[in-house]
Amino acid sequence: MPTDKKKFLISPQKLYFIYFLIFSVIVIVVISYSLVNYYWKEWKMYNFLDQYYKNQSEQAQKKIPAVTRYDPIKGQPDAKVTVFTYTDFTCPSCATAQATLDSLEKIYTSQVRFIFKGLPVTINQETRPSLSASYCAWEQNKFWDYQALLFQNQANLNQATYISLAQNLSLDTEKFQQCLNTNKYGAVLDRNLAEAVNLEVTAVPTIFVNDQKIEGFINYYTLKNIIDSELKKS
Repeated sequence: MPTDKKKFLISPQKLYFIYFLIFSVIVIVVISYSLVNYYWKEWKMYNFLDQYYKNQSEQAQKKIPAVTRYDPIKGQPDAKVTVFTYTDFTCPSCATAQATLDSLEKIYTSQVRFIFKGLPVTINQETRPSLSASYCAWEQNKFWDYQALLFQNQANLNQATYISLAQNLSLDTEKFQQCLNTNKYGAVLDRNLAEAVNLEVTAVPTIFVNDQKIEGFINYYTLKNIIDSELKKS
């Protein structure tokens, strides 16, 4: 005898419900994919910008002064560490900082070179004249000796003192006085000012040990530790 075949019929209501579920799942998948894709792109962009600005910040922090032919330099050109000093002769803290640098120079000899950057940012009326006098001594190869005398005579800086100190060092005083009177190195001081603005140097003394900037009170041990750290990198 033939057997009856059972027929499984789905009501239209159930069919519509299944279609609705399938459609809902597809919509959810599409929306989820779009959201994930959107936030993934946003996250990648955020990371890119974050890294970009970090790199820019690091580059900004690594600005170092330029070495020019008008900079008084003490030390070897191939020294592993360069110490730039933005200073002037009317600033008591600058005299203290220079004493610290002189002590460090005796330790490091050929490993470190020292570069002077005269920066006329203080309001003392002898700031520019004293700096100009030091550059006039520099052109006669007596900068470092003259610098030491200027710091020693910090309380008595004036035109007569500048000439007297030049005589003490046996400089050509006529040439020296002409250099002073014509403001021969005024443009050098102006260039130092422009460079200082670019480096965000606003006060003296400010010291750069390679690309490491040190402002305000210059502590001997802090400065020595930075120099030692820079020597290890080389």
